[in-house]
Amino acid sequence: MPRVNAGVPQVPEGSRVPPPRWGRRLLLIVLVGVVAGGAIALEVWSDPPASLRGTREVVVAAFHWLRVHVLTLPAVGVAAAVAAVLVPLYQTRQKHAQRRRWAELAAVQQAAAERAAAAALLVANCWVEGHNHQLPRANQVDPIALGVHPAAELSGGLTGARERDVPSRVPVYVPRDHDAELDAALARGGLVVLVGDSTAGKSRAAYEAVRRLLGNRQLLVPHRRDSLRALVDGGLQLQDLVVWLNDLERFLGGHAGLDVGLLRRMVGDGSRGVVIVATMRASEYAARSVAPAGEEPAAEREFRQAEQAVLALATRVDFARRFSPAELARAAERSYDPRLADALRHADEFGLAEYLAAGPRLWRRWRDGLAVDNPPERLAGAAITAVAVDCRRLGLTG
Repeated sequence: MPRVNAGVPQVPEGSRVPPPRWGRRLLLIVLVGVVAGGAIALEVWSDPPASLRGTREVVVAAFHWLRVHVLTLPAVGVAAAVAAVLVPLYQTRQKHAQRRRWAELAAVQQAAAERAAAAALLVANCWVEGHNHQLPRANQVDPIALGVHPAAELSGGLTGARERDVPSRVPVYVPRDHDAELDAALARGGLVVLVGDSTAGKSRAAYEAVRRLLGNRQLLVPHRRDSLRALVDGGLQLQDLVVWLNDLERFLGGHAGLDVGLLRRMVGDGSRGVVIVATMRASEYAARSVAPAGEEPAAEREFRQAEQAVLALATRVDFARRFSPAELARAAERSYDPRLADALRHADEFGLAEYLAAGPRLWRRWRDGLAVDNPPERLAGAAITAVAVDCRRLGLTG
């Protein structure tokens, strides 16, 4: 049995022991040293034998190349390393710049598309200016287009310095007793409703107040009952503008009409500067403020309650059909307008606004009724009116 020495590895019989690794490394170092020494010896040996001269020339050329490029090679390596870093950075920067240009172009295109969509939304639902499809300024809108009744046009010119103060299509405005109250309501914002009889001067007073206080703001005049909801649902941002609702009853009621929710979406918390100016005949306001006498369907009752809720949030300003003594005095101060002077002569029978508005309107209606292609009943009504006018002109007033 073989004997085992503890701690000493045993080599089986017949096996070959490999040489240690450090021996091969030493041998390699010696060989490199010999070759290097020989190369150096050949370089410094100025006159070697003929058999070694060719080898010496190769060695001298190699050492010369190393001396010349010993600094160039590291420089080339550094340059290559720097280029390897800078080129990807430059390419990345170019890609980012290109992406920014694409993003800017996409933003410009998106903004143009949004402007076109907003313009189309405005054109479909409210008044816009023809040249840019934007909302007009309040002080640039014709009052007659907003519902102010036209008065008789001046047949001749006026003389004197006050000629500039007399508009051609509407009379000089006579300040009303409730103008200060109306101004305060517009300054607070929200929904402001002017209530009064027909031809009491509501639209004119509202127009003058808007022009006086909010003339530089944009004016939004919706086309239909559902236009306001379509504008808000379409994303129109209401900011620093006046919404004009002449005859408010036309925009109340129904599923698409003005309700409390839509009103709050338009006005917000008051910081947007949105003012809704509306007019309403007293009879229409009363019809929506009281419960009906008899039974009504549930849907109609729901609509009525929605209308009442809107009116409850409004600031109401009343205008009387007949002018007060103070208003008549202010009208007398402006009697250089011949239309006002004529209306003042009939102030005991009619309100000034009523007389100024109804006369031209009835005159046109009578003149249009005389057209030969009218229905017989309209021709008969125009003829009866003509007889009544002739009788009046003849002094038959009984």
